[in-house]
Amino acid sequence: MIRFASQVVLILAVCVTLTAAASAQAQFATQVLSFNQGALGGGIFNPANVLGGPDPSDFQGVLSLGEGGDVTLGFGVTIVDGPGADFSVFENGFEFPSGSGMIFSEVVFVEVSSNGIDFARFPTTFGAPSVPHLQFNATAMGSYDGFAGGTPVLADVGVNSIDPANPAISGGDAFDLARLASDPLVTSNLVDLQNISFLRLVDVVAGQAVDSSGVTVYDDFGSLNDSADINAVAVINHAGNQSALSPDIVIDYDALGRIEITIFDPSGLGALVSSSFILSANFIPLTTTQIAQFFDLVSILPNEITLRSKFVIPGSTIPTLVLGSSIENLSQKKVAAQFSVQP
Repeated sequence: MIRFASQVVLILAVCVTLTAAASAQAQFATQVLSFNQGALGGGIFNPANVLGGPDPSDFQGVLSLGEGGDVTLGFGVTIVDGPGADFSVFENGFEFPSGSGMIFSEVVFVEVSSNGIDFARFPTTFGAPSVPHLQFNATAMGSYDGFAGGTPVLADVGVNSIDPANPAISGGDAFDLARLASDPLVTSNLVDLQNISFLRLVDVVAGQAVDSSGVTVYDDFGSLNDSADINAVAVINHAGNQSALSPDIVIDYDALGRIEITIFDPSGLGALVSSSFILSANFIPLTTTQIAQFFDLVSILPNEITLRSKFVIPGSTIPTLVLGSSIENLSQKKVAAQFSVQP
């Protein structure tokens, strides 16, 4: 088994041209098609606030759903199931204490539709203890897999240059439509993963809602049970930017429960831009030394590289976290993936 360390970077640096590729511009929600304000709780109930890019520095620039409320959004593009993550939802979770990996979280279910009638809900896993949280609690990043609202918002279109379409560094919760491939609405062709025009966000009522395994979900507002506050939605893969030349990144567990990261390009490794490669933990890019502590390089093929964690994740002592990775190629195509690690 080959040690990762600097070898992946060295391999890419030898076979890959270092000219920076241009980043695709993010697309954002353009329409609020319906808003059903939930009961109880205060907030900012202005639907227009969810349109456009993420702007966490504007503390008034969110849409509060109200307890159990929901909003349905439309877009100027058609979202498609492409390589890696297809879109990101930005709530307004924030980290405290700073650098702790703990987030004040108010979460939502995420649903997509092709016709505006039939909505497929992303599968969810609540990875924190299923007990009521204290008011203004904080929960580890990665605990709310398949929900939105469990991460901070780092990209700010008016303040910084962080790409909202790169969930390895942008904050927000990224969603891959491929996770819905076995949903009954998809297999019956009522939801077409290559033709998503509507997105619905549904506030999770803590202590009442359950995840896909029937586990009761709690978030961090405590017994007052306030609602999620939506900042923005960024479209990553849409009908106007897909190409057979796009790279791909897949992050998943292998059969033993180790994390595997496969980086692929149809034109070969020489088409990748090594200087653009990011592997992040909780949105902080890792150094090659840090990567070497956790991953081995296990496979090098003409078109792909595979990394594998040195240990099995279930039962390990690493913290719950969000892992992300992204890369670009010389065809000015990029891909990013996000993965919740729940030991």
